[in-house]
Amino acid sequence: MQTYTKSFVFALLSKAFSTFFENICRPNRNFIIFAKNRHIMKRSIILTVSFLTLGLITACANNGGANNKATKAAETQDACMTTATEETEQTTAKVIELTSAEFNKKVYDLKAGTFKYLGNKPAIVDFNATWCGPCRQIAPILEELAAEYAGQIVIYAVDVDKCGDVANAFGIQSIPAVLFIPMNGEPQMTVGSRSKDQFKEEIHTMLLKK
Repeated sequence: MQTYTKSFVFALLSKAFSTFFENICRPNRNFIIFAKNRHIMKRSIILTVSFLTLGLITACANNGGANNKATKAAETQDACMTTATEETEQTTAKVIELTSAEFNKKVYDLKAGTFKYLGNKPAIVDFNATWCGPCRQIAPILEELAAEYAGQIVIYAVDVDKCGDVANAFGIQSIPAVLFIPMNGEPQMTVGSRSKDQFKEEIHTMLLKK
């Protein structure tokens, strides 16, 4: 046991002495080791940064793809909603109030220079105002007609105070003024209040050609 202990102590002393000797006689060795370690650390940092960059690029690419898919899905949904809205309007059972922009899109494009009807069903356009007594009298009649002729014609309402450009384009000076727009042929304008029977006769003769 004592021999083993002495041998162990001697080995430790020899190792310590050898280390001390190397540090004294080779002072540049630590520098070399440091330089090697520094080189290894530099390579590790470069590899780490490279992997992080690659991961970031991949994540961005995947996210971009997901965003594109989401955008396309949203556009498709909007297109479906627009189509559904247009189909609903064409078969609606009520009078549809239009702004100037909607009139240009759905009835006539006033900037086009020529009147070309943009709808796919015969239409009635009621030019009115909130202060107009006769306009208020025919309003419920037009609502009833919109329900009775749903799917056959479309009835629009245009407030001349809000849509002065549309009223001026048609030379509206007295209201109520009602524009009948057939699918084929020239539109016709009537002015003044009228009964439901008169409206029905005009619908059949001017729009449905019956």
